[in-house]
Amino acid sequence: PRLDVGSQRGDEIYQEQVVSASRAEQSRLNAPNSLAVVTAQDIRLGGVVQPFLNLRRVAGVELQETSPGNVQLSVRGLNQRISNRAVVLIDGRSVYLDFLGGTFANILPLNAEDIERIEVVRGPASALYGAAAFTGVINVITRPVGEGGTYLSAMAGNQGQLRATAGTNVRRGPFGLRLTGGYEQADQYARTVAADRVDRTAFAENGDRALSRLSFTGEGELRLDDAGLVVKAGTAIASVDSVFQGLSRLRELNLENGRYAQSYLSARSDTGLSARVFWNRFSTEHGNAGIVPNGIERGQLAEVRRADVVDVEVVYQNDISRGSIANTLIVGGGYRFKEVDWDWLLFDEDETVRTQHHGNAFLQNTLRYGTLLEVVLSGRIDRHPLLSQPQLSPRGAVLVHPTEQQTVRLSAGTAFRAPTFVESYVNTPNGTPVRGITALGVGNPNLDPERILSFELGYLVQESEYFSVEANAYFNLVSDQIFLSDDRRFRLFDAATDPAAGYDPSNEAFALSELRWENEPQDFEQLGGELILRVFPVDGLDLYANYAIHETRPRTDEPFGGRELDDRTSAHKINVGAQYRSPFGLDLSFDLSWVSPQVWVEQVLDTERGGVAFAAFELPAYTVLNARIGYRVPRTGLEIALVGQNLVDEGHREHPFGQPVETRYSGWVTYRLR
Repeated sequence: PRLDVGSQRGDEIYQEQVVSASRAEQSRLNAPNSLAVVTAQDIRLGGVVQPFLNLRRVAGVELQETSPGNVQLSVRGLNQRISNRAVVLIDGRSVYLDFLGGTFANILPLNAEDIERIEVVRGPASALYGAAAFTGVINVITRPVGEGGTYLSAMAGNQGQLRATAGTNVRRGPFGLRLTGGYEQADQYARTVAADRVDRTAFAENGDRALSRLSFTGEGELRLDDAGLVVKAGTAIASVDSVFQGLSRLRELNLENGRYAQSYLSARSDTGLSARVFWNRFSTEHGNAGIVPNGIERGQLAEVRRADVVDVEVVYQNDISRGSIANTLIVGGGYRFKEVDWDWLLFDEDETVRTQHHGNAFLQNTLRYGTLLEVVLSGRIDRHPLLSQPQLSPRGAVLVHPTEQQTVRLSAGTAFRAPTFVESYVNTPNGTPVRGITALGVGNPNLDPERILSFELGYLVQESEYFSVEANAYFNLVSDQIFLSDDRRFRLFDAATDPAAGYDPSNEAFALSELRWENEPQDFEQLGGELILRVFPVDGLDLYANYAIHETRPRTDEPFGGRELDDRTSAHKINVGAQYRSPFGLDLSFDLSWVSPQVWVEQVLDTERGGVAFAAFELPAYTVLNARIGYRVPRTGLEIALVGQNLVDEGHREHPFGQPVETRYSGWVTYRLR
């Protein structure tokens, strides 16, 4: 349940229901995976504009903000500048950009005020969610359509911060309606090109602006109680200008006139049968690429004229009880259509369209033996058009309940990440800071999928109304990671015999080498764990603290091109925070995170041999402190607040090539009509 005011003591925490671990409503005590919940109250009192920034408080979640609004999320390691190993869902619908491989939170048409909670599944979840759920699932669950009343919210702050949102929810008998919209903008932490430079120009028309987004959402619901049927439909669209990090040597990209939309239709019957279809479209007008810090090359990114995904799924759930044994069966299947029209994927003289058809089927069976023991068996089969064999993703979990409010969980499973369109098909120049020289980025349609084998032991106790404790330990074996290698250097006579090595007049450059996506021959081990404590000492006061430890290491002592130095996930991470909600309307909160140093191995220009080499970049430890003070005016629905972000350690970077994060302040006014 969501609690905006008051305490989470007593039975409230025990009644908390989650859906992401099993695709069915259940208590956290019965979830086959370790699972964390960030509530609407956490988001409201967190005070940050981008709701995904609140996931910094979650143990096991790696978060990096390289520019305002550009938030990349990873679960239990394998961090990327464009994170591609944890799937992000909105009400169970993927918002993953399949053509690129990743999720950009800053393009999503989503108001924080409409979020009921965010559930984070820690650990591989391909058994239920497929290829993108390699290390975990982040599921944003919105408030029920028609519930939540009407709200108006405005924010203004330093460094160009502006935000205005509005929403209304109406319920009339069987009909429910939600309409929301908003505008948000913020300036960069630091300009890539100074305003007084005369020899170089900024990538965007407004070199100060990091993000501007205009969005709208409309959803409707029809509840036919006599027929036991609920039908929902909706559409959401956002128009975005944004700065974000790119792949390989593309240190900073600017998206101009980007558009993202998702439309859906779903139906659920009380017989246990449900079906849904959704359509995602992403498109751009144009963008620019920059290279930092060794130099700057302005280059035009070819238009993503359209990237379409159509996803269809049918699921059936049945609950059977026989004596002391209860059985819950979930079975489903789906089809996913992907198509992109993008010059970077050129494979013929005039053809830039790539199309893929995917299919899947999954099953999960949960057996409960009285109140003591549960056994959860899951499995999924996925068909990918570029993979010679269907991909199997089994998972099993045994849960023992010593008491009604304790769980000991042992689980094991596998997951995979399929190659993206970029990794399979890309064909584009990869710029360098040296004028007249470039390297080609080339896809590989014969890649194997990345694979992970995971084992986890967990313990969760919620016996007391004053605190809850969770502890997890895991071991993962990761193989066949996909990386962009320096595969082939062109020789002098290649310029005469190989068209790829010749002079490209559109880029005014010669190619020195060809970079190709490959599977990493080395396997990696991951060891880690989390310790999580929540305390509710008195009404209105919530405290939390958690600690995560993680190590990713290659299963060899031999060097392999410098990549053995990579240590991009912090070995230690500590989060602490507090929320106080007074009876007379005063709210106080803070969230503090500390992460230990990292080492990122990234590509650099190899000026001696030509092409690209790997180099290690150290990222020092850093601390993030956010705080909020607010006041809810009694009996008015009005709330005012002051928020400070990054109050300590100003100027730290969360990626070696990211912008130095600065302190920001903002004032908020929100009005709610219930």
